[in-house]
Order: sequence, then C-alpha cells, then structure tokens
Amino acid sequence: MRSDYRPQIALVVAGFSLYSAVDALTKYLSLRYSILQILLIDTLVSLLPITLIGFVHGKGWRGLSIRSLPLHSVRAMFGLGAMILNLYAFAHMPLADAYAILFSGPLVMTALSSLMFKEKVAPSAWAAIAGGFAGILVMLRPSGPAIGTGALSAVLGVLCFSFSALIIRHFGQNETPISFPLYGNGTAAAAIACLLAFGCPGGIVTPTQYDLGVNVVAGLILGIAATAVLAAFRAAPASVVSPFQYYQMVWAVLLGWLIFGDTPTPFLGIGGSLIIGSGLYLLRTENRRAQANHSTK
Repeated sequence: MRSDYRPQIALVVAGFSLYSAVDALTKYLSLRYSILQILLIDTLVSLLPITLIGFVHGKGWRGLSIRSLPLHSVRAMFGLGAMILNLYAFAHMPLADAYAILFSGPLVMTALSSLMFKEKVAPSAWAAIAGGFAGILVMLRPSGPAIGTGALSAVLGVLCFSFSALIIRHFGQNETPISFPLYGNGTAAAAIACLLAFGCPGGIVTPTQYDLGVNVVAGLILGIAATAVLAAFRAAPASVVSPFQYYQMVWAVLLGWLIFGDTPTPFLGIGGSLIIGSGLYLLRTENRRAQANHSTK
C-alpha cells in the first residue's frame, strides 16, 4: 500500500467509525422519539462543524459557495431520502444487518452507472454485482420469513444514496467540496421541519435533557464524520479508501452486541460476506482497469 495515502486512510477510518457512533446513538434515541425528530436535530447541529471546517479550509465564505442550486436541490432530496430510510433501518433491525445491506452501495452505483451513463462495466464487475445481489437475497430470505420494513428501508436507502453519489460524481466537479454536506444537510433540516410542522406521524416529543444532549452530540459527530470522509475521498482514489468503509461492520457487530444485545445470525455471516467480498472484488477490478487505462495514455 502506498505510504502517501496513509493520512487519507486514517481519516476515512475515523470518519466511518464516527458514522457508526451516530447510527448507534440514533438507534438508542429511536426507542423514545421519531426518526424525523432525531434527524432534525442531527442535521441542524451538524451544520456547525461543517460550516466551521468549510470556512477555515476554504479560506472564507468562498469555501461555502455553490454554482448550481438545482443540482444541490436534487442531490439534497436523494440525500434526505437516504438519511430517513437508513435511520429507519437502523431503528428497526440490528445494526450489523442494516450495514450489510447498505454496503451493497458500490455494487448498485456501478450497475446504475452502466444503465444511466453508459459507462463500460467489465464482465468481472457484473459478476461482483451478481454476487452482492445474492448476498442481499441470503439476508432478506424472500422465500422464508416475511421481509421486514427495516430491510426494505435499507434497500431503498441504498438506491437513494447511490443516486446522490452519482449526481456528485457526474455533475459536481465545479462545486466546492464542503457545499454538498452543507447544503444537503441544510435542505434536509428545512424539509424535515416542514414535515413536522404539518403534523407528520411521530410528531415532536419534548426530550429529556440527557436525550437532547445525546442528540446534539450525534449531530456534532455527524458533521465531523461527513467532512472527514469527504476530505479522504477528495484526496485519495476511491479504490484506496472505499474498502475501509467495511470496518463499520466490526463496529456494528460490536455495538449491536454490547448496547442492544443483537446476536449475529448465520444469515448475516453468509450474506454479509458475499456483499463485502463482492464489493472488495469490484473495487480491485475497477482499480486495475483504471491503472491499465492510465498506462495506455
């Protein structure tokens, strides 16, 4: 592994670990409060570290500017959908099971890139996508017990996240790095506030001081995690830093077991291994293809 990418690897590991902490805190809060209420505080508070980091790193307000409001609006809607669906999944199923499904994101993005943007996908990549899909089927067991709403929410969350990431990848080259989490979370907060104001199911329950503190801490961590992961992906190839997202599975199993008493099932082990293995294989083949294309130029 190239030593000059070690700072970015450390950054992305820290960022994904912080995301795991946010997910665990959200699952804890969801026992007493609606997902929308939790997410409203999360997104509002996350704007503080995101704005501060963007202002300092961008050397002023220019680091927070945007060029295309429609682009950010569409991206933010997909991002909001991913947030709500993913948090619902974390609240209604074991953390490790939710993560295993969400880790199919790279596979889904590759398939969508081929279908929507006509990107060439090698047969080996399609094989990896098929393997990841098989892993999802093992976990969901459509011929066995009824598929839970949490699992369906996780699958839909993957789709929303993939659309959001593809918008950034194909149309966001001229935007500042911090603008996507800043305006994405800002739009999410405004949209959630409107939903709650018009009596969205769940409503607002006055939190205890302790729970409010937990929610605020989760929001601060969310803002720091978002900027850390984004900085890592901007400074190093995705093929280098993306595999370290799978460290979240370790945190998911550990936190789920210690805090919520979730015991991993054999279906999680088999299905999760297929999804993670397929994702790593896809990243490896795509990295080799990119290096081959670069060497021929």
